[in-house]
Amino acid sequence: HGCFWHWCPEHFRLPKSRSAHWRLHIGRNVSRHRRSARKLRRLGYRVAVVWEHDLPRKPKGRPLCTR
Repeated sequence: HGCFWHWCPEHFRLPKSRSAHWRLHIGRNVSRHRRSARKLRRLGYRVAVVWEHDLPRKPKGRPLCTR
């Protein structure tokens, strides 16, 4: 999940402009992902949430993955 778009509990900061719009918009993202995770769990899947800030940073000038 991206920290802004998915309301990261550690890094999310609601914008000062149009805050009502962003609260509603991002709140819908969070609700949709919770519903999706619930459905997947009911189907027997394990759901892992990986936050953007937990991923390794891409070194300058180097691809994150290679073939």
